[in-house]
Amino acid sequence: MRRIIFREEESDQIDFAYIDENDPVFAKKDDKLSGMLVKEGRGWILRTGGDGGCSGFHDTILKCIADAKTYGYTFYTAS
Repeated sequence: MRRIIFREEESDQIDFAYIDENDPVFAKKDDKLSGMLVKEGRGWILRTGGDGGCSGFHDTILKCIADAKTYGYTFYTAS
C-alpha cells in the first residue's frame, strides 16, 4: 500500500484576480516595506512616503503595479 499525501499550496501568494481594489496593497523594495498603493483624484499611485510617489498616476491599479515593478518593487496584501 502507498500512503496518500496532499501538496500544500504556497500560502504567501495570491493571484491578482482575487485582489479587491479596496484591499490594502503594500510595496517592498530590497525586502523592505517601501510604500502603499493609493487611489487619489488623478488615479492610482505608489506612495513611497510623504508626497513622494514611484512613477506617477495611472488609470488602473494593474497599470500602476506593472509600472512600479520595473523599478524593482514587489507587492503584498494582508488579506
